[in-house]
Amino acid sequence: MEFGPDAAINDFATDFHLRWFDHFLKGKATAIASDAPVRLFVMGTGDGHKDQNGRLYHGGYWKTANTWPLQEAHATTFYLHGDGSLSAERPAATDKPSVYTYDPSHPVPTIGGSFSPERGLVAAGGFDQREREFTGDEAKGFYGSQPPYLPLRSRRDVLVFETAALAQDVEVIGPVEVTLYAASTAIDTDFTAKLVDV
Repeated sequence: MEFGPDAAINDFATDFHLRWFDHFLKGKATAIASDAPVRLFVMGTGDGHKDQNGRLYHGGYWKTANTWPLQEAHATTFYLHGDGSLSAERPAATDKPSVYTYDPSHPVPTIGGSFSPERGLVAAGGFDQREREFTGDEAKGFYGSQPPYLPLRSRRDVLVFETAALAQDVEVIGPVEVTLYAASTAIDTDFTAKLVDV
C-alpha cells in the first residue's frame, strides 16, 4: 500500500521522539505540550491506482482529537450469520452455525497486518489477501503460501462474513472487537479475525 507523502512524520525517528521524551520524562517545556492528545492517520482517500513500485495508492490524512474514542464516533455492532452475511440484525436462534475443517499440514498464511514484522516471514502493513509465492522477500510473497495461490477467502478453512455494499462512505476509527462463540474438536484451537476493506 502507498499512503501518500503526507503519511510520514518527517522527524519521527529523531526530533519527534525527543520532544515527547523531554516533555513527559524530563519535564521540559516542548512544543508537544500544545499538541492535541490524540493523533491518528485515517487511511483510504486514494483512488486505487498502482504507483511505479506496484503499490496500491490508498491515500489518507492525519486527524487530531481531544478524546478517545473520538467524540463523533458511534459504536456499531455487527453479527456473523451462518449464510456468510455480516449485518446489524441479530441471528435467529434457529440459524445453523458456520463450520470448517482445519488442516494442520496446510495452515492459513498470514498476509500482512503486522507492524513489527519478523523480517523475512511476516510482512508489515496492509496487503491484498491473496496467497503469493514466498521468495524470502516479504514484500513479494508470504510464508506458508502454496499453489495455486488463491485468495484467502476461497479457502475451505477460512470463514468470510461480508456486509452488503455500503450506501455511503464510512470511516472505521476506534477499537474493533470480536466476540466469538465457538466449539472445537481439537485439543487446542486459535482463531484469528480480520477486518478487511473489500
